[in-house]
Amino acid sequence: MIDTPELLRRIPKAELHVHLGGMMTGDAFFALYEKYSSRGEEPFTDSMRYSRLGQHPALEKFLRGGHRPDSFDDFLDFNDFDGFLDLFALTNCYVRDEEDIELLAKSAIERLAAQNVAYAEIDVIFGGHTIIRYTPQSIGSILDRVAEEAPFQVQWLAGIPRFRGPEVSEDTVRDLIAADIKSLAGIQMGGAEARHPNGEHARAYQLAEEAGLRLSCHAGEAAGPESIWSAINDLGVERIGHGVRAIEDPRLVGYLVEEGIPLEICPTSNIFTGIYPDLAHHPIRELYEAGVPVTLNSDDPSFFGANLVDEYIKLHSIGWSEDDLLELVENGFAAAFLDEGEIEAHLDAVQRFIDEHRDQEEEEHGVIVGSAPSAADIAPSMPAVEPATSDHPRGSIPDLITRVPKAELHIHLGGAMTADTFVRLFEKHQQWSPDHVSDWDADAMARYPVLNRILNGELSAFRTPELFQFTDMDQFSITQRLLNSFVRDADDIALLAQEAFKNLVRQNIIYTEMAFDLVRFTQTGLSMGDLASTLDNIAAVAPLEVKWLADPTRDRGPDMALDLTRELLTHKFDSLAGVTLSGRERDYPLRQFREMFEAARSAGLGTTSHAGELLGAEAVWDAADELELDRIGHGISAAHDQELINYLSENAIPLEICPTANVATGIFPTITAHPIHELFEAGVTITLATDNPTFFGVDLLGEYLQLYETGWTNNDLLELVENGFMTSFLEQDAADRYVDRVHAIWPEE
Repeated sequence: MIDTPELLRRIPKAELHVHLGGMMTGDAFFALYEKYSSRGEEPFTDSMRYSRLGQHPALEKFLRGGHRPDSFDDFLDFNDFDGFLDLFALTNCYVRDEEDIELLAKSAIERLAAQNVAYAEIDVIFGGHTIIRYTPQSIGSILDRVAEEAPFQVQWLAGIPRFRGPEVSEDTVRDLIAADIKSLAGIQMGGAEARHPNGEHARAYQLAEEAGLRLSCHAGEAAGPESIWSAINDLGVERIGHGVRAIEDPRLVGYLVEEGIPLEICPTSNIFTGIYPDLAHHPIRELYEAGVPVTLNSDDPSFFGANLVDEYIKLHSIGWSEDDLLELVENGFAAAFLDEGEIEAHLDAVQRFIDEHRDQEEEEHGVIVGSAPSAADIAPSMPAVEPATSDHPRGSIPDLITRVPKAELHIHLGGAMTADTFVRLFEKHQQWSPDHVSDWDADAMARYPVLNRILNGELSAFRTPELFQFTDMDQFSITQRLLNSFVRDADDIALLAQEAFKNLVRQNIIYTEMAFDLVRFTQTGLSMGDLASTLDNIAAVAPLEVKWLADPTRDRGPDMALDLTRELLTHKFDSLAGVTLSGRERDYPLRQFREMFEAARSAGLGTTSHAGELLGAEAVWDAADELELDRIGHGISAAHDQELINYLSENAIPLEICPTANVATGIFPTITAHPIHELFEAGVTITLATDNPTFFGVDLLGEYLQLYETGWTNNDLLELVENGFMTSFLEQDAADRYVDRVHAIWPEE
């Protein structure tokens, strides 16, 4: 059966709001830079954007000093709309002639085709900066040819920047009309709408309409509802680019519904440019439920890191139903600048795809497989996570905890396995043997009655809640590895991650560093390179920012941990942030793994490890002083050593503390007996985390609310939220941007 994310990847889609320059790849940019810099040509556009170059250090170092970064993404340091416009202009100024447009167009079409886009209207800038050498007449035949050769239906929109004034807009439209570009569907206008009002360009829009061109305009993005009213009344547009701030004017929302005026909404774009702090606060759902014809789009995916498929999957991850998302797909075609017959043909293709999907569901529905448990069988121990909608008084601490963007730094992918995920894996594989775990695990299983039944072949024991009633740390650890032994190929890893990410997003977690079992995953038949690629691909389409921590575990000894780490480091793995170490702390002291951590540190990775969870303060000393790790997982035994507390505080070495996990595994009897508050009050940097959330029946939102209920103050809880980003393995600028988003919801006092 195709699950909803896979359905969204495969279904034919329309993309109505995407800028050709916004799909520029790093390869294209650096090639264009070399082309023009080798001729001694200046890199700059208009003086206003060049004057702001100093606000973008990586790009400034490159353009002024030739310091080339590792990737195009290093330039993307903006956190507001104006900063984005700077970077768009200063990179797209290298798109100057017909050859450049053709290069970008073919690349963009290839990327859209990979997402199963069946129709696209791609914005090509005309009349932008003064370095542009192509004209409508010179480029028309190229655009027509590229559109004709495309593997799906493509039309172009002529982008007319506002900032050059109404006379340039009118001249550009006249040139477009004279060029008679067959694949040109219409015009649209972008740029800083607040500084350059729509009404100034009314004559240009009138000329375009008279020539039969279709009309759209960015409005209600950086400016308020009045900009949307102006686009409708002064320009006569048929669609609105963005239009999200219509939500501030109920009369305008009603008008959009009544007149059936579609909005080209690009959620990730609006978040990256600072219009909304996060997806939970974006008004797309409210506009959709009000009846506005909402279409989903990506805007400038290379700058915002989310393509059209990602946009759909993000909405799915925060609770949009499959039917709602399919309606958005249909809206994309219904709002296209096509004639009715073409629109109907596309909608028929979408409906055929949906019908085939539903027929397949019906064929597979109700099939009972062996002794597989149901989700309900183990749901009491692995509770489903509901979307984080606050029903607390607005502005109260519980309300802020619920709504604020959060980071989760100590969470194991295997420990985030949900009941539904396990059931699906069990149904898929339908067999288990002791060969799927280590000899140590198999021997230890005999000590626990419910695990011994499984060891002896009674798979029905997977159905019992007793499986999740842990008496000690060993039983928990073995049970986690037992269930994760059903993760046996790349698809299983993707399913495990996908379901884990849903639960994070539902808590307004927007960044995570998630540990994966390097030993387990190398037993799936994937090569180390394929494993790295698989995890990179999973992170790339995740509905939040995901970085990975490789965990070779203590349990196979320091030599194997070092060998696995070294092998992993020989492969490209962009989303790998660091290494960590879990496993049997008593059997394998941390200092034995010095070479492994040194290898990771030499590769520029962050380092962290479980320490002082079961052993005493000496284990934390080893992590902090002997091995100089960046962070320490748990570290709770530090509470018994005042000298160590002082050392951690003075050196700002963070502890990743997981209170419920420590109670569930019997280290402390209750949350109130846990030393987290004493450590925090003593000045130790604390981050709050969940460890293995579904096994312990907890989530990060619950951990914060639990601390609030035990007396933590507004300022203390806000500091914990900030610490989640500031102690991450992100670059400082990226962490600061996340903290800015925190303060947009939860201001500092």
